[in-house]
Amino acid sequence: MKKLILPLFLLISTISFGQIYVGKSDINTRPLQYIEIWDKPIKSIGKSYAMVDYGQASDKDNNSSWRVSNRNGAPIEFNGLVDVLNYMYRNGWEIMHNKTTDGYESYLMKRRAEYMASDVGISNVEKE
Repeated sequence: MKKLILPLFLLISTISFGQIYVGKSDINTRPLQYIEIWDKPIKSIGKSYAMVDYGQASDKDNNSSWRVSNRNGAPIEFNGLVDVLNYMYRNGWEIMHNKTTDGYESYLMKRRAEYMASDVGISNVEKE
C-alpha cells in the first residue's frame, strides 16, 4: 500500500497549480500571460510586500488591490526582493525583463508554459 501512496502523492503534487492572490483574486486562474511585479520595502520591520500589476482596475489610494496576499486578503510579508522572485518562480512565473523607475526595481514576468492550461482564456473562435 505504501508503494502506491507515494507515487500517487507525487503525481498529484506535480499537476497542482500554485495560487497567487492579488487582493482576493487568484491570478493563476486568470488568462494572463504577463504581469509586472515590484516590491515595496517596509524598512521599520525589515520586510517587504510584493505588488503586482496584471491590468486590474484599482483605487490609487488603496494598495490592497495590488499586493500579493493570502486567500483571506491579508498581505504576505517577504524577506526582500529575492524572496518575492523565488515565490513567483515556484508558482509558475519567470522574469522576462527588469527596469528601475523612481528608485524601484520592477520585473516583467511571463507565465511558464507548463503552468498554463492550453485552453484557459481562449475564446471558441480561437479554438476552431
